[in-house]
Amino acid sequence: MDTKDVILELRTKKGLSQDELAEKLYVTRQAVSRWENGETIPNTETLKLLSKFFDVSINTLLGSPRQLICQCCGMPLDDSSISKEPDGTFNEEYCKWCYAEGKFTYNKQYGDMYDKFVKIYFKDGSVRVGLFNDEFYEDSSILVSCEVIKIADIEKMELFEE
Repeated sequence: MDTKDVILELRTKKGLSQDELAEKLYVTRQAVSRWENGETIPNTETLKLLSKFFDVSINTLLGSPRQLICQCCGMPLDDSSISKEPDGTFNEEYCKWCYAEGKFTYNKQYGDMYDKFVKIYFKDGSVRVGLFNDEFYEDSSILVSCEVIKIADIEKMELFEE
């Protein structure tokens, strides 16, 4: 979905006119119209205001151009799992379980989350070495060096000895 469509959808869901949204964001109605017509994209500061006002991430406002991953635990992020700063703005770097209200809630450091080096042989013939945390997830994936890997893509996995 494009930014113009996201803003239009969020505005109409709230039952706001372009004038009403413009007033809340301290911009002109013409600016809102240009966003919704795809002529322009809001600047960074306005994206922050829109994010806070609609309670969605900037990534969502931009049409989710990238998959966000928690930089602490490696979990894929969406608007329901992204952490927030004390002022209510989204912190798109961490999940709400690892970081909340401006503080890390997870006691382990990144390096402590992983138990062993593994060598992974994929069905497509590629091979990777990484740190494995010994956990399996509901969607049949594992976390290796902060990368979510589907078990179905793995031919075999073995401990890696240097």
